[in-house]
Amino acid sequence: MAAFQGDYAAANQWAIETERLRGTNRPGIYALQIYHETGEKERLRALVEKIDNWPAGAVMFWPLIRQYGYSLPFDLADAPKLSAKLEQAGIDLNLFSILPRVSTTE
Repeated sequence: MAAFQGDYAAANQWAIETERLRGTNRPGIYALQIYHETGEKERLRALVEKIDNWPAGAVMFWPLIRQYGYSLPFDLADAPKLSAKLEQAGIDLNLFSILPRVSTTE
């Protein structure tokens, strides 16, 4: 909620702490939404890569695909394994776009 209210520092601190508590081996999907909304592109890419490389990465991305459809809070180019699975399923990757940020503050 802090990210949508413009309190990027609080939102990022929460996401960073959540990732730290989860450890290096268990990536958390919900920090993606925070990093997207707060414009933390490097953290977002790093977490997308971590999830994409996780053995169940494609399954972990599913809640976001269900929630946002073809507009995701990250670039599919940063998730090559997920992209390959979507293509194998016959899904046109050109249909996907990056979700617009809710806030307008940079």
